[in-house]
Amino acid sequence: MARDLLWLVLMITANFAKLIQLSCLAAVLVLGSCIDDSEQPDQSVAESSQEISAGDSDVSDVPGCPGVWNYIESFAGFVGTYARFSLAPEGEIARLSVLSLETQAETIFVSGFYQRSVRSGFWGQQQTGKYLAVPINPAIGSVIIFADSPGEDYVDGYAIIGERRSLITDRISQLCVAKFDSTSENGVATPFVLSRWF
Repeated sequence: MARDLLWLVLMITANFAKLIQLSCLAAVLVLGSCIDDSEQPDQSVAESSQEISAGDSDVSDVPGCPGVWNYIESFAGFVGTYARFSLAPEGEIARLSVLSLETQAETIFVSGFYQRSVRSGFWGQQQTGKYLAVPINPAIGSVIIFADSPGEDYVDGYAIIGERRSLITDRISQLCVAKFDSTSENGVATPFVLSRWF
């Protein structure tokens, strides 16, 4: 457990600049461009913001993730297989299987094992390893970090912008995620939806 916590701290520290950029992106996505320098906020934008904050939903109209999304407060119901139904750019997830979920005592993060297919050329590259995930946190937002099979070497990480849950099973049915990308202007690639396959 101490090794997992140390690994998470190292991964977060190594990606701190990316996480700060992600927090800025999330703030921009949530706040939008409501305020014009010369005038007061547009009334329709202000009203729609109040409607969103008044309900269970927290984020809406994210590029690549249409509709309304909830912040991920818990990873209960996370285990399962998720698929991306749009064409994945090179190096991004096309399919993700979350094989296990272990909550860490006295911490906010969860960990477990995964299998995934990442786009690499014409065929997908299969990868397995360990992940660490953090639910919504004011300092860094929600993130999932992937490591290799021994769980020692960082592979990549994704910001979790929001979730949708099944009303019947309360399992996570969709995730809106964006890969951390240091070459991108805002620190993350274009967000996309992962939908529960089974």
